[in-house]
Amino acid sequence: MDKRYFGTLLMIAFCMSATLRIYGQKPRQMEKLSRGVVAVNQSEKVFVGWRMFGTDAENIAFNLYRTTDGGKAVKLNDQPIADVTFFVDENADLNKTNAYFVRPVLNKKEQAASAQFTLKANTPVRQYLSIPLQTPTGYAPNDASVGVWMATANTRSFCTKPAADVTIHRLALPIRRYFRLTNSTAL
Repeated sequence: MDKRYFGTLLMIAFCMSATLRIYGQKPRQMEKLSRGVVAVNQSEKVFVGWRMFGTDAENIAFNLYRTTDGGKAVKLNDQPIADVTFFVDENADLNKTNAYFVRPVLNKKEQAASAQFTLKANTPVRQYLSIPLQTPTGYAPNDASVGVWMATANTRSFCTKPAADVTIHRLALPIRRYFRLTNSTAL
């Protein structure tokens, strides 16, 4: 073996080894989340949003579909949506049940559909999803945190942290409640 060739291989191996030590840390642990499609009634139109993953390709785009009262799915966008992860549906019949889902588009080919989110007929106008709380008698929540907790592919979980009962020399522990909201239901 030529000494120059061997020296070059040794240098490449050393550089790769150093690179792996610096950058070869364990990969980040990531949750397996769904696209998280959600829709809210905004008075005669529907705001629809969904997630983009940190692992999505740079050139990812989306097609958004709506079904009305269980009918055939209709694509709502003319061109794949590439710059944002939301859409305002101005043509939804809010007197009927509407379900929304997205299909990622990579290299001009549609991928598998996301789970759908159903907006029930005559859902009230609001900028949020309402989650009815069931608290013990006499206990009034005044603080809540929202986040994903042990999420599965098609659920979001919410945690409420009611206020502590503060009395002289005594602090009651907060009560934690977890709520699961599936993509197929609008509360």
